[in-house]
Amino acid sequence: MAGQFSADICDQFTKLEVNLEKFAQGQNGASLQAAWHFDRHIIDVKKEDRHNTDDIHPLYHFQFGGSRMTRIHQRLGDTLLLDPPRLMHPPMDGILAIDFVLANYAGQVWKALRGDEQYKRLVIPQFEKIWKPYFSGVAESWINPRNDISGYLCPFI
Repeated sequence: MAGQFSADICDQFTKLEVNLEKFAQGQNGASLQAAWHFDRHIIDVKKEDRHNTDDIHPLYHFQFGGSRMTRIHQRLGDTLLLDPPRLMHPPMDGILAIDFVLANYAGQVWKALRGDEQYKRLVIPQFEKIWKPYFSGVAESWINPRNDISGYLCPFI
């Protein structure tokens, strides 16, 4: 994670990657794996078309699979693996990433923590610092469509 963290910048990160991996053992003893990644797309500023991708590629996105799954592709049999969509999502630092994992995989713990004042003092400022500028940048897409950042944050517009 790297960037410039100022409340008036809608794209605060220059590098961001969070990998979520789940490992389990199947009934037959086989090793099982699933992986998601959340990242900031790397834009090559040296190219004339800095954000040229074949598929829609929101600047910040979730995607199932990726490099963590390609290394086990030989064990997947005859499954047709399509490149999964990149789901647009606001950026997360370590605190927001942990909050996200708890919310999705430890719901009861997360609900209890959301009522804890110390936890709120830790998480809420991160939403203000990171998500508020991001959503302002996305909203800016309707006012100033296709400017450099808004076109990357929300390429649908």
